[in-house]
Amino acid sequence: MIHYQPDHIHLLASDVMGVAEWYRDKLGAEIVLSKQSDGQSRVDLKIGDLQIYMSDGEVMKKWLGGELGPARTKAHLGLDHFGLSVDDVDAAIADLELKGVQITFPPTTIRPGCRAAYIAAPDGVEIEIVNRDLSVDFVQ
Repeated sequence: MIHYQPDHIHLLASDVMGVAEWYRDKLGAEIVLSKQSDGQSRVDLKIGDLQIYMSDGEVMKKWLGGELGPARTKAHLGLDHFGLSVDDVDAAIADLELKGVQITFPPTTIRPGCRAAYIAAPDGVEIEIVNRDLSVDFVQ
């Protein structure tokens, strides 16, 4: 059997450095500047163990030979959001509100052992801020 494991999330950005700075300033992400094997410069992010690759949306549109669709505005099929785990959802949301981050869904106990909230990130990305008590919130 083939073993799969997480590798990265890839974000297309309207302003790569501006979006990277938002993630750094609001969520404490580390901005990673590097060069690819083909010599092209990269701007990526790390949040804990999560690797976020960044690309300029207009450049990717040309490279992929298609149109750059609009950011999401409502629920849709496909990837809906990504989640970041914290020790205290309410404290994290209070901190993010002080930083001017738009809260799209306030802290709520979704089910026993799971408290979550959602925030708006640049370019229509939605991020879940979540805390799970795995002794209570689990799947059997």
